Amino acid sequence: MMTIFPETSQTIILPYEREELLYKIEQLTDSEDFYFQGVIDADGFSLQELANKQANYAPIIKGKIEDTRRGCLLFLDYKLLQSSRIMIGSWLFGLSFIFFLLFTAHQYSLYTVIILLLLPLHSLVAHILFRKEVKRIKRLFNKKLFE
Repeated sequence: MMTIFPETSQTIILPYEREELLYKIEQLTDSEDFYFQGVIDADGFSLQELANKQANYAPIIKGKIEDTRRGCLLFLDYKLLQSSRIMIGSWLFGLSFIFFLLFTAHQYSLYTVIILLLLPLHSLVAHILFRKEVKRIKRLFNKKLFE
């Protein structure tokens, strides 16, 4: 089922101890050629990519670390930034409001049909662009994590 705001999750089994994993994640934010910014603590982290371009659908990565006997589990949640959620919500509210006005005024015109089609189309485009960004971020994050 498609939700209004796209999100996805990932679980990675790692051979690293918690401290080593946290060190590797800190290297993503502190090294000379850092790629992410965010907050890292003992239980997890919250990161977002440093972008040179405007990336409305770029995800924020929220990670939680759990220890196991042979390493650790890394639970990652990819969610839209708050500003992107506000943008999508505003568009959906605006389109819904215009549709409601046209529908209640009995203006069953081409405009009403267009607005009705734009509502799911807008959500579909947001989901596609979000998945594209998540795929790119996953590749970068995993590449840097396993170096």
